[in-house]
Amino acid sequence: MMRPIPKRTYWIALCVSLFLTTCCLVIYIESQNKLNQEYNEQVESVGSMIVQDIELSVHDNILSLENLRERTVESDGEFMSYFKSDATRITAQKEAIKFVEWIDRNGIIREIHPLEENKAAYLLDIKPIEYRYDDWLQNSKNDRAN
Repeated sequence: MMRPIPKRTYWIALCVSLFLTTCCLVIYIESQNKLNQEYNEQVESVGSMIVQDIELSVHDNILSLENLRERTVESDGEFMSYFKSDATRITAQKEAIKFVEWIDRNGIIREIHPLEENKAAYLLDIKPIEYRYDDWLQNSKNDRAN
């Protein structure tokens, strides 16, 4: 005949099982929290690296345009004969730059490259276009490319 298992053994087994289950849940929740925190830190890190890359690219693009402007200004307009070749090179090297235009003192677009895609803007007077003229005027007074 079998001896009956005392109720005390059941209670001990139940308590040990509950303790181990609780430990497993605590470890799981802590690891999930740590994983989420590491994931957020990685996203922030990658995001800041992307922002730096974009800022560097924009700065590089603006620098190319400012160099073209400076060459033209320093040569007192004689460098304009090279405008088309320089603008072609800049748009070929910098994918973000879709066109390059030269606006004279009177606010008229005198040169634009590529011309085919931008014929409507060629010889356009930007003075009636308030948002465009005001920005251009302010940037030209501050010796900035725009």
